[in-house]
Amino acid sequence: DAEATLTARKNDFWVTVEAVSRYYTLTEIGSVSLDFDSVTDASSIADMLERYGHVPLYAIQFLPGRADMTPASDAILGEVSAMLNDHPTWRLRVEGHTDNTGTKMGNLTLSFKRASAVVRWLAAKGVRRARLDPQGVGDARPVADNTTEAGRGKNRRIELVKIPSLPGQ
Repeated sequence: DAEATLTARKNDFWVTVEAVSRYYTLTEIGSVSLDFDSVTDASSIADMLERYGHVPLYAIQFLPGRADMTPASDAILGEVSAMLNDHPTWRLRVEGHTDNTGTKMGNLTLSFKRASAVVRWLAAKGVRRARLDPQGVGDARPVADNTTEAGRGKNRRIELVKIPSLPGQ
């Protein structure tokens, strides 16, 4: 019997679909405000991925307009690496997001370069590259108001999304 869970959102509205064999359960989580700022260790990252299927990591910081991470990012990336070691069958999509400053194409390119930088960092620490799928989203999915610096700061993020495991795992 196949079993799968999918959590999805549109803006602040969330739903979870669970499939067991031929039966599906749709659960409306509704409009929720999750405290992702408190996600700072391997255990809380894994918990959010298990419960919601994704987790934004605001502690991964980049130089302005570049894909170079600041040294302060190493701590949270070390936690992501530890979490992946604790869950060796998990695969993740590493999404780069930007604010709306700049052009659409520039933001899309920058977001992909930032996601790829995270993947390279994790692979250099021993995470199998096949478990990580970098994706640039640009400014297409803001989570905050881009008219304020605080909002733009929230929109500039790396988000981890749990994806189905590789065949045979």
